[in-house]
Amino acid sequence: MDILKFEECNVTYAKDQPEYLQLPAHRTDDGVVTSCWRLSLWERLQILFAGVVFLQVLTFNNPLQPLKMLANNPLHADSEKRSRFPKGAGSRTYKDRDRITLCYQDKNWREILFQLG
Repeated sequence: MDILKFEECNVTYAKDQPEYLQLPAHRTDDGVVTSCWRLSLWERLQILFAGVVFLQVLTFNNPLQPLKMLANNPLHADSEKRSRFPKGAGSRTYKDRDRITLCYQDKNWREILFQLG
């Protein structure tokens, strides 16, 4: 899984901490932090077929903060209606009577198709 810098980023966490990976993110005035991650092809296939994702958080024995995992960009008003991807990526799902076709376009706009059914 790779961390992506996206258009709305306005902060970078761990910028001066070489022991950690830098985390580009968007932070609102009320403390909501959004980051963007790109899954490898293998990770996408695992999620597609297993249908599960694990989240691991280091709390250092402090109370757990509220978390939310999303497939849509919450910074866009229409994120409830459709997925928003970083520039150069996209995805579509086609359904017909007998099968489902998932079409993913990578950053070079090459299409990768998965057919189920």
